[in-house]
Amino acid sequence: MIAYIREQGAKISREGQRLIVSTPDMKRTLFVEQLEQLLLFGNVQLTPPALLFLLREDVDTVFLRADGRYMGRLSGREPANVFLRKRQFVLMDDQAFCLKVGRRIVQAKLANQATVMARIRRARGKPQAGEAATALRELARKADALDDLDALRGLEGSGAALYFKHLPLAFTEDWGFTRRVRRPPTDPVNAVLSLLYTLLINRCCAAVRIAGLDPYPAALHRPTYGRQCLPLDLVEEFRAMLADTLTI
Repeated sequence: MIAYIREQGAKISREGQRLIVSTPDMKRTLFVEQLEQLLLFGNVQLTPPALLFLLREDVDTVFLRADGRYMGRLSGREPANVFLRKRQFVLMDDQAFCLKVGRRIVQAKLANQATVMARIRRARGKPQAGEAATALRELARKADALDDLDALRGLEGSGAALYFKHLPLAFTEDWGFTRRVRRPPTDPVNAVLSLLYTLLINRCCAAVRIAGLDPYPAALHRPTYGRQCLPLDLVEEFRAMLADTLTI
């Protein structure tokens, strides 16, 4: 189970083997053995016994602002398999490996964006969306011929520009969305996209942690100081099918 605690002023305390979420209006019980991830939005208080309990039970606990911006997470014991992480860093220096993995990520992302465009064409009767789907599939085929990561990133960027240019065709009302804007989002569509992308990335962060991998080195995203690139790699192919579809 994934629990989202959004009530401002909520307090999470421990009672035996349970967590109690309290607000002035209600109390809810969380059974830790059923808890896979806990997301706390904004002003949510976590008592010291509850915090230690979450650490001991290795529950992935994520802190976000009230508007969904990621702030941090509880960090438990470091993964024990140093040999796995050593192998991961070796592979991230292998350009042939990174190109192979990056190509598959980009092709999957473009294919899923094309699927969303095709659905918009059918559901909304917009032939322009069908044309965008065809163009996205053609870009995916071009990825096979690229032998450079920067060129692959450029291809992915071209696909994103084409996709978001046509995404407004999905909406039956004008929500002010004309392009993808992140910091800060300038309209309701961008706000929902940013929130859902944050939740998806956090699920990928949890998966990386469970697998015992390091979140920083990745194949497609260029290493940047302080940026966890592996979850960003993993989330790419899921954005269109999960977050964008739910936004629509």
